[in-house]
Amino acid sequence: MNIRSILKPFFALIPNRYLRKKLYNKFRLTLSKNTPIEDKWIIFYDTFSKNGNGDSIRPIAKMLRELAPNDFKFFFVSKKHRHIDMADEVLVEKTTRMEEVEERAKYVVSPMDLPRIKRKGQIFIMTWHGMPLRKIYLDIADTKSTRFYIEQFQNADYFCSKCEENTQIMSQALSLKKDVFINIGLPRNDVLFNTDDSLFVNEMKEKLGISKNKKILLYCPTWRNSNKKMQLELDLALLKKNLANDYVLLIRSHVGKHTWVGDNAKFINDDFCIDVGKIEDITDLYRICDVLITDYSSVIFDFAITERPMIFYSYDLAEYSSDIGFYLDYEKDLPGPIVKNTKELIEALNEKTLYTPEKKEIRRKFKERFCSYENGTSTKQILNLILNK
Repeated sequence: MNIRSILKPFFALIPNRYLRKKLYNKFRLTLSKNTPIEDKWIIFYDTFSKNGNGDSIRPIAKMLRELAPNDFKFFFVSKKHRHIDMADEVLVEKTTRMEEVEERAKYVVSPMDLPRIKRKGQIFIMTWHGMPLRKIYLDIADTKSTRFYIEQFQNADYFCSKCEENTQIMSQALSLKKDVFINIGLPRNDVLFNTDDSLFVNEMKEKLGISKNKKILLYCPTWRNSNKKMQLELDLALLKKNLANDYVLLIRSHVGKHTWVGDNAKFINDDFCIDVGKIEDITDLYRICDVLITDYSSVIFDFAITERPMIFYSYDLAEYSSDIGFYLDYEKDLPGPIVKNTKELIEALNEKTLYTPEKKEIRRKFKERFCSYENGTSTKQILNLILNK
């Protein structure tokens, strides 16, 4: 038993959680000061996605393995014990082993959270998980708990950004200096620049049991509460009656983690509507869908790269905007129609209006504004930071 194991339980006796974590982190830094940093250790810190190796860290890890197959030791962080295909070792959150690796690894790459301690010589790369439409963190409330939460982001050496407005929003909401941001886009979006996705689309349709001649609608609403349940407000029976000849509807709750509830949920997983919450990488769904249906989700800023149509199903707009608020003018800045019920949604899916030159130009300008740093090379640029230091 080492000194960490002996003394750690005593910190749990400190009642104030802010003070408890602050003192424990100082204790960890003191313990690790004479331990060498391992230049070839890299932590992929993903406790956000379902599989522990999603979002932008997967393309980074995959390409690094290809370019330097034996040079680095890959650590992946997980909330529980699990197998992760690219991991040399999986670290379980809050364990002594995870703390020890955090204190020694040269690199940390994350789409969400960062270690709260950082030693001189370590490099933390924050890819984030999407440009927000709704307000976040300090822009909602400047409280002690919010300030405590965002302290971790001060450890970032590099923070990926999609556009200048993305930089402005995140620097303000997280109280970060703008010089930490790198104008390279998000690694997870690189694949959206594929010039020919036809083979992938056919493979995914076959996997999901979708006829090749059917077009795909993708419904991705954001969350409204944290109880892991999503009320399905789409009238699936009416949608099927009007659209089933031409379309299949894929639905994915927030991050694929919420369970659909309500009367409409009984129509899920028939020959028209498929729940794709288990598809780990939402980018795969962007690649195959013809029209995106969403509300207040950050998916719009990634899907915009495709320049395909978007429809905004905002049945609770007044309530949602008054509770949280947006960074854009919701009713003027979005690149598609806003609808309030299923009947209006069906009417908005008129192809004669979705694909007019005017609508295409609106989508092009939206992409130009919010994806200006995206060009399909984000992963390579991050690897340049790692391999060339």
